[in-house]
Amino acid sequence: MSRNLTLLPSNEENMSHISKIDFGHAYYNTSIVRTAILYNNCPTNTNFVIILAPDRNGSGIHVARFDNPAALLATAECGYPVNLEHGDSLDNSHIISVTPHEGTLEPFEKRKVVFVFSPVFVLNELGWLHNREKPYKREYTMTLQVIPANPSATTEHEGRVVEVAVKAIANPVE
Repeated sequence: MSRNLTLLPSNEENMSHISKIDFGHAYYNTSIVRTAILYNNCPTNTNFVIILAPDRNGSGIHVARFDNPAALLATAECGYPVNLEHGDSLDNSHIISVTPHEGTLEPFEKRKVVFVFSPVFVLNELGWLHNREKPYKREYTMTLQVIPANPSATTEHEGRVVEVAVKAIANPVE
């Protein structure tokens, strides 16, 4: 079956589908916004939901922390970033947001989708969690899925799932 939904760049000049979103660098506690167009190229209404694709560990977000030579060495030896999170004060629960994250598209409708990357670092002010160290540079990679589901469909995910790779880097303020 052909693809029901397509994610297109927000500029009208380039109409090829998007397979990745690169937010580039952002300082902690700031946001970077990217937009795209979700297009229903099907002659029927299509419901959709945009989710963070779970990985083998269930989190869906991969974090590489580059704060010491050991982290850089581990990355170089393994060939991919290594998750070296150790109880720091990063809040990854809202690292990326998508609006709208669900809805219904009419036949051949185009809708603007907004992706926001917001790395957050929280200083703990109480007890033994008190930490005045600055946050470290981190590279985030994840996959978002746009899942179509027609109301009249007999099988789940009648249309093809659209996967979008996301990459972003959080930098401390020097």
